[in-house]
Amino acid sequence: SVEGGYAGAEMLLRAHGDTNAIVCTTDRTAVGAIKYIRNLGLRVPTDIIVTGQGDSILARNITPSITSLQYYYEECGRESVEMMMRIINGEEAGKNVKLSYSLIERESTRV
Repeated sequence: SVEGGYAGAEMLLRAHGDTNAIVCTTDRTAVGAIKYIRNLGLRVPTDIIVTGQGDSILARNITPSITSLQYYYEECGRESVEMMMRIINGEEAGKNVKLSYSLIERESTRV
C-alpha cells in the first residue's frame, strides 16, 4: 500500500540515513516511499533512486514517473492453466517455469 511504502521508507531511512536507492515490492509502495522522501525535503532521483514492480498506470502517471518491472501476467496465467490441466489429467506438472519480465526505465532512476 502507499501507507506501507511511506512507513517502510521512514523505517529504512531512520536506520540507514545514507541510503541512496529503495527497491519497492509494488508501484503503490514506491509512491509511498517517494512521498516520505519528499517530506524529508529530498528529491527523487537526485538524492534517492526509487523503483517499483508491476508497471501500473500509477507508475506512469506520478511525478517523477516510477521505474518498474513489467511482468507478463497473461503468460503466467497460460502456464498455470497448462500445469493444472496436466495435474488434473493425472500427469506430472513436469517443469519449472521461468517467466520473463522487462525493466521499464522512467524518471525515478534517471540521475
